[in-house]
Amino acid sequence: MYNKNKAFTLAEVLITLGIIGVVAAMTLPALIQTHNEKATVSKLKKMYSVLQNAYNLYLSEDNPVVAVSDNEDGATTVASWFLPYLNVAKDCGTTNEAGCISGTYKLKKGSSAADYSTGSKYYRVILNDGSVIWFKGNPSDVSNRLGAIHYDVNGINPPNQWGYDLFAFEIQNEPNRIVPLGVSDGSRPFNENCAAANSSGYGCAYWVIQQGNMKYLKDHNLTLN
Repeated sequence: MYNKNKAFTLAEVLITLGIIGVVAAMTLPALIQTHNEKATVSKLKKMYSVLQNAYNLYLSEDNPVVAVSDNEDGATTVASWFLPYLNVAKDCGTTNEAGCISGTYKLKKGSSAADYSTGSKYYRVILNDGSVIWFKGNPSDVSNRLGAIHYDVNGINPPNQWGYDLFAFEIQNEPNRIVPLGVSDGSRPFNENCAAANSSGYGCAYWVIQQGNMKYLKDHNLTLN
């Protein structure tokens, strides 16, 4: 008698590979999204700490902090408070040399927000990790704020959208401090500027830093006191 080795038939192998492919197609996007969100949370928290430290160092050296306008001079002044303490790979200034900032960004709800690559009222820099920051002065109608800082965690790479990879901080006066947009006593509270499905996404930074997640992208009933 002869022993016969048992083996899968070609049809069985193809069916198994097909099932694996279907499962992978269903689970990989969710896994990738979860990974990207965790990376975003980590980068945003780190940048908040970096900006706080930079601002505290600037203040500790008895440097002046003054109210500035929302124009080129104002953006340049705000940038000067932080640049000496940041790891800058490329200083694009207010002219936005090629490759510093992508074109038009989108709001969280999907509509166009603004083209931050144009105009001289933003001072733009690329950091060593590839992320991008741009500084700006303060509009006259926003009280208790000296300026603002926009932060794109992955630079020119997509999605270039508020609440996804673009977040912001404001420099408050009395007391002098850096706060992520979304705080209840700030200019862009979370409940109105991030939580709702049709919101702008301007106020998402505070939630990400405090809660350590981006649940607002799926749950539009979240609130902060």
